[in-house]
Amino acid sequence: MKQKYYKQCKFKLGDTKRVAWVEERGAEVGKLVAFKEDPEFYWEVVSVGERRITEEQAKKLGRRNVQFQGSLK
Repeated sequence: MKQKYYKQCKFKLGDTKRVAWVEERGAEVGKLVAFKEDPEFYWEVVSVGERRITEEQAKKLGRRNVQFQGSLK
């Protein structure tokens, strides 16, 4: 199976902001991403960090990870 990589991104939805580790393919400024706990809301990626980590590392960090099936606009 192909290794998935994650990047830490900053998101905004209106006046609300959040930070999360997301799958690299969704880590692009301007993309709209839905988090699995709030699938009806699409957050705009406003910045992407340089650091790249594996899926295993992201899980160990205990950070939110985005499930991207149908969550990109």
